[in-house]
Amino acid sequence: MLFKYSVLGCLLALPAYIEAVKQEDFKLCHQASFCRRNRGFADLVRSGVRPSAGSAMPDWAVPSPAATPETVATGNHLSAYSLQPDSAHLTEGLFEADVTNELFGTPLRLTVECLTSGVARVQLVEPKDKALRPRYDGLDHFVLVSEQYRPRDKNAQLVRRSAESTGAEDRATGEVLEITYAQRPAGGQTPGSAVLARIQSSPLAITFIQRHYHVDSAPGPDGQSWTDEVLLAINRDGFLNYEHYRTPETDESLLKTLRNPDTAEQGRFRVAQPLADEDGRWRETFRSWTDAKPHGPASIGVDISFPGFAHVYGIPEHATGLSLKTTRGPEAPYSEPYRLYNLDVFEYIMDSPMALYGSIPFMTAHRPGTSVGVFWLNSAETWVDIEKYRVSSLSPSLKARLSQLMALGHHDSKAELTAVTTSTHWMSESGHLDIFVLPGGGHPADVLTQYGGLTGTTALPPTFSLAYHQCRWNYNSQADVLDVDAHFDEHDIPYDVIWLDIEHTDDKRYFTWDPNHFADPVAMQTALAAKKRKLVTIVDPHIKNDAS
Repeated sequence: MLFKYSVLGCLLALPAYIEAVKQEDFKLCHQASFCRRNRGFADLVRSGVRPSAGSAMPDWAVPSPAATPETVATGNHLSAYSLQPDSAHLTEGLFEADVTNELFGTPLRLTVECLTSGVARVQLVEPKDKALRPRYDGLDHFVLVSEQYRPRDKNAQLVRRSAESTGAEDRATGEVLEITYAQRPAGGQTPGSAVLARIQSSPLAITFIQRHYHVDSAPGPDGQSWTDEVLLAINRDGFLNYEHYRTPETDESLLKTLRNPDTAEQGRFRVAQPLADEDGRWRETFRSWTDAKPHGPASIGVDISFPGFAHVYGIPEHATGLSLKTTRGPEAPYSEPYRLYNLDVFEYIMDSPMALYGSIPFMTAHRPGTSVGVFWLNSAETWVDIEKYRVSSLSPSLKARLSQLMALGHHDSKAELTAVTTSTHWMSESGHLDIFVLPGGGHPADVLTQYGGLTGTTALPPTFSLAYHQCRWNYNSQADVLDVDAHFDEHDIPYDVIWLDIEHTDDKRYFTWDPNHFADPVAMQTALAAKKRKLVTIVDPHIKNDAS
């Protein structure tokens, strides 16, 4: 009976412990101006907002049909970004083209780097010769392995087609540029394959497709036997937003344009109204901290959709399920997007998208027989929304069209007809738009192999690190450490490593020892080493700001 009441007492105390985190200490999306702007922009694009009756506007600014799940599933056409086909060229696996934001006339440069592994790197940048100032682009040195380990496919091919010939969206105009790379010829009983990057010029959208060649054919010109399987699409929903650098004067002019009643009711200008949010553009305050932004707003955002995938995984670290829960839509369990921002939150909330100790902007999607991944190369604060659209909510004709588009006949799985698309919306405070597309293969391990080829693989850990590690906050003294060590022996509990938190230092100065409580650290380590045990001291990436 006593045990029963003890367990009950622990359970009753558990909610209080879980709620111990001070939520007000950690930002929500609406408290970060760039997240608020991008999310608000996506809301209006998603809704298919229309101008008031009688307003004059060009046909391209009107989403058709009216906003329904069908509108979203087939692409939203309020995106202001278009590619200039005449500027496009492919040289030894590197595709380049000019892109224009037709809302503000901002020039951008699109590159698609096609690797022999099947991976593609998609970058959208402000050209250095036209940008007001350079953006940070030093992540390659710190994150990626040498280029010699990720060679380009010099045999990649570029074909230009009309939007109609590719079955592009109803409102798509201009050319569709199709890059075929990473071709694997069919032979004998082994089917061949290739990866296609299909670039819709206006509005700009990029779809990645896995092409499966039949065993009785080989890669070649049109007319040979193959089946295409859509893996993912970039800017399919039209959430692309690239806040170019500007001066305060040009920013004020931009805001006046957006507020002008003659333009505010016109399609693309109307959905851009959230981008005119003045709060936090040049200076932002959260609680008692003020963040000056001398270069103004510089965020980037875009949607990445996974047609036919019901589940996405990754973007650690969050205290949530393995299959990431949705943050948008009427049935979404979360109302906040997943935040990627390294924090020290030991009293974190369970089942929450709030940021924790680490951030890795890597996401995978899987369905029977197919896996795909994306790596968002950006170190700035980032938020990610997730939403799902189900086939059951679509018309029969659109179901048939999407089933054909995604080659669902390949898979003997009815589950794929329950969630047509998992759509994700990535929003970063600054930096370039830099996305690695990992087409993977039939197994999640294929995606992880490609990811390892980009960032390197995990080093083999030392043997001692595989055993039990003892750590608590905090050990008060050298005697305390040795006493805990002795009790492990007394109770015959094996362990290999003991950790010390910041209290072992001299007044929280790293690389020092408290002279009173840890007077002889060498003797302490010698005593542990005599039992073949290790000592680890915490060293966080900050230095105490004091006179000494």
